[in-house]
Amino acid sequence: MHEFKLLETCLYTDTIYLLNYHLQRLYNSAKYFGFKFHPETIAKSLMKNFLPNSCVRLTLDKDGNLEILNKSMQNMPLFTQNNKAKVFIDQDNIDINLKQFFLHKTTYRQHYDIHINKFKYNANIIEDFTDILLCNNGYITEGTRGNIAILDDNNNWYTPNLSNILLNGTLRQYLLYYKNLQCKNITLEEVFTAKKVIWFNSLRGIWECDVNLG
Repeated sequence: MHEFKLLETCLYTDTIYLLNYHLQRLYNSAKYFGFKFHPETIAKSLMKNFLPNSCVRLTLDKDGNLEILNKSMQNMPLFTQNNKAKVFIDQDNIDINLKQFFLHKTTYRQHYDIHINKFKYNANIIEDFTDILLCNNGYITEGTRGNIAILDDNNNWYTPNLSNILLNGTLRQYLLYYKNLQCKNITLEEVFTAKKVIWFNSLRGIWECDVNLG
């Protein structure tokens, strides 16, 4: 079994954005992996004041030990040009033997790094890309750092189904519940013919995408 901790990365302004979603996802993952989980201790640890406009990084080990790091986002690169996120599609299938690590956010990232490194060390690919979009049996799943959604010709917003094996991001959950976002299986063709493609997570927000085939 791979050594790992459960992970949440949260945006803090005056409070932690989507806190309840982060706590619920952490609880679900702890239950799945059999990690000890003390909800009152964790919630209390996240109620304090952090640096304004910062990233709060929380890890939880199997014994229920919590570690929280806080870093300002001021000097973090936005990794975009012309107000668009630059993403590349890796057409190779994800490794479904590591399914649990796609479905749960942890410190284990080898299943993502395999795809990232294919592009990172490719001389034909510029370095300042935002993310790599992954595929499973011909369908888009997610990015290695965020979820995606497309706008079709009927002005409907769609994001990939969880059945395609991907992380249920906290902002994804919020948009599905409160906004006009729906789930469906999304092919590569639909990505390239979409009126718009957006990349998003709760830490970075929502960015329109410039999509490229790797």
